[in-house]
Amino acid sequence: MRELALAPETAAFLRREIRHARGREVLFVARVTSDRRVVDPQVLARGDRGKVLAATRFAPPGSLVVHNHPSGVLEPSEADLAIAHALHEEGYGFAIIDNDATELYVVVEPPRPVVPIDPDEVEALLAPGGPLAARHPAYEDRPGQRAYARRIAEVLNTGGVALLEAGTGTGKTFGYLVPLVQWARANSQRVLVATHTIPLQEQLVQKDIPAVLGALGGELRAVLLKGRRNYVSLRRLEQAAAQALSLLPDEHQAQITALLDWSRRTGDGTLSDLPFQPHPDVWDEVASDTDLCLRSRCPHFQRCFYQRARRLAFAADVVVVNHALLLSHFALQKDGGQVIPDAPVLVLDEAHNLEYVATEHLAEAVSRAGLLRRLRRLEHRNRGLLPTLQRSVDRLAAGNDLFATAVHRLVSDRLRPALAPAGEAAGRLFGAIEDLLAQRHQPLLPLDDAFFASRDHAFIEEAGRTLREALGRLVTGLRELERHLEVAEADDAWAGLRLEVRGALHRLAAMHRALLAALDPAEDGPPRVRWAELRRERGEDDRPRTNVLLVAAPVAVAEALHDLVTSGRRAAVLTSATLTVAGRFDFLRERLGVPGGAVTDVFPSPFDFARQACLFVPTDLPVPTGGEEDEHRIAAVADAVLDVTEASRGGVFVLFTSYRDLRAVAARLRTVLPGPVLVQGEAPRSRLLAEFRRSGDAVLLGTASFWEGVDVPGEALRALVIARLPFRVPSDPVVAARTAALEAEGRDAFRDYLLPYAALRLRQGVGRLVRTRTDRGVLVVLDPRLVTRSYGATLLASLPPDLPVRRGPWESLRREISAFYACVS
Repeated sequence: MRELALAPETAAFLRREIRHARGREVLFVARVTSDRRVVDPQVLARGDRGKVLAATRFAPPGSLVVHNHPSGVLEPSEADLAIAHALHEEGYGFAIIDNDATELYVVVEPPRPVVPIDPDEVEALLAPGGPLAARHPAYEDRPGQRAYARRIAEVLNTGGVALLEAGTGTGKTFGYLVPLVQWARANSQRVLVATHTIPLQEQLVQKDIPAVLGALGGELRAVLLKGRRNYVSLRRLEQAAAQALSLLPDEHQAQITALLDWSRRTGDGTLSDLPFQPHPDVWDEVASDTDLCLRSRCPHFQRCFYQRARRLAFAADVVVVNHALLLSHFALQKDGGQVIPDAPVLVLDEAHNLEYVATEHLAEAVSRAGLLRRLRRLEHRNRGLLPTLQRSVDRLAAGNDLFATAVHRLVSDRLRPALAPAGEAAGRLFGAIEDLLAQRHQPLLPLDDAFFASRDHAFIEEAGRTLREALGRLVTGLRELERHLEVAEADDAWAGLRLEVRGALHRLAAMHRALLAALDPAEDGPPRVRWAELRRERGEDDRPRTNVLLVAAPVAVAEALHDLVTSGRRAAVLTSATLTVAGRFDFLRERLGVPGGAVTDVFPSPFDFARQACLFVPTDLPVPTGGEEDEHRIAAVADAVLDVTEASRGGVFVLFTSYRDLRAVAARLRTVLPGPVLVQGEAPRSRLLAEFRRSGDAVLLGTASFWEGVDVPGEALRALVIARLPFRVPSDPVVAARTAALEAEGRDAFRDYLLPYAALRLRQGVGRLVRTRTDRGVLVVLDPRLVTRSYGATLLASLPPDLPVRRGPWESLRREISAFYACVS
């Protein structure tokens, strides 16, 4: 794709007008020719970018607005990005030049008439005898993939929103990449792909897109853009190294040295490229951060990993991000900011996760561990930001005694003394919540009307008020300190210190707001659900610990997701292997705010489930109740897993809906199984999966994230056991709020929310078993309700239609399972 270029006469005109303006900012508008030259420039405004939107009414749509950066640094400012987005919405492009008009940085290209791509040609590229077949030895003809790619080509040509389900084995990734690449080339416009996880992002950029381009030929620039805090800041790393003795405890200083060495060798400067896991406090000192960025004033600006990734993204043809970054970008756009370059076409892969990600992203939360870490960063044992600042004032403020005195007094008399009361108040509040949760034997406490009317509320309300007041004093002091440092920022030596103070201020202010949202919410605004939560996690020393969180989350996110998908888009494709419930898109269409008139289609899995798999559902196992009788069910589940493991000779993957059940079954299995029993939480997910693949006879037990994204083709996985139907817990605060909202509308919350969610989750779990045409295995659901309750028909109708189903007493099914493996071997 040829880049936009200034015609020589255009460059001469721009130089002349900038000289007439004595080097100050001038705004121009120009036309873009079919061969991508910028011609016919005219002056739009002088010295005031605020006039640009009003002035463009005299320019034809499709024009390019150009303005100069007198500094010569062609990096778009936040104001530039806001203008670029607004211009693009109105049908204009936006670019930056230097005062000599020798360089052109295109922030966003002007919209152009769409050049349609040929759906027949897209199908041919994926067909037998096509370039992909010739290039890849393991090529398989997949008619469903070709039909899926054709439908995406049609959506890109006509515009609009599509919900497209592509079953496991369809070849979904190549199915959307081929039409995307063809459309980007034909139209010289950027396309955006968003996935749920960073590993899938990396697979797309490092493996899948190069494979498609290698087959199709030609050039295309694909860039992976991660969330900013995934990147190391060279300036902050250098500063942390210089101040390590005053900032960090002794045991963390070796990691700073290791990070310095790594930063000289790394290709992208991101966490995933690090050969070790840094301590959270260490990464907090060196991570790239919007609040702490000097931008073009930074001495490392040209080398900055984040800025380089961003520049590459704005020059790329395909930009790959994850859902969380896309949501961050969308929120920033509303305030005039921009993280991701504009793109008229968006593909949202793993779209079934969008409601969950949006809920998490739009929530406000504060945790005990996070708050105490922020307070420690300000000062801990005479180390941290405040002691470092005082020493820096002594060193840098010579001859400026009034300034130094003011900063010293503020830090020593107000800020440092305020830290201990804040820490004590946090300990009282979160300790009281933890005690209350322990008394109730519950990991979650809804902060609803019933709680606020209870006796337990009084002490927590008082502890919360004390903590808010303590944080409020810190926020006020840090804000005043930032203003003091602004006076000295003309000297670059102070700029980094002021940014660190501003970063600490913004984070404590956000925690203060989260406390208000959870414990003292405003009455106006959209409905929110609030709760306290006890989590068991690994601490910074890798030992188990408890953490307490306070959360306020939106009840509904459909409207926000609707805007995300449609705002500024020509076409948006939401795709996944699991978008339908019993063959219908109604559930996710509503939950994700997909507009009426969206294209919907299903491309079934090509696997022969009638030959490759069989579903077994025992009717005589205990039904899950959640009471004391569940002990009998746990014993029955463990016995059934043992039976399956004996029949399959290992290679069993067991999925749970709770960690309690998982741990109980794991303990029983380890007393009798000779082979390895791999348990989620005892090692990183990647290590567990690698060991499971390598072993061949292991039993892997997982919950939560293990229901999807686990890909173990071949002999290593021969049986999948689902311990319980994956219904959401009704007492979960978000679930309770959403079911209550549906019931308030006179709807059946079980039928319209809980059951469809369980159907999608069950489909995700079942999809772990058969990953290729040669895989064979049994699927066992140890929950009789799948075949004994009326709603089981909906769940079964959501599974592959040719999947055989056997039901009956376990002893009879156990013999059938043994016979299945006898035939396979």
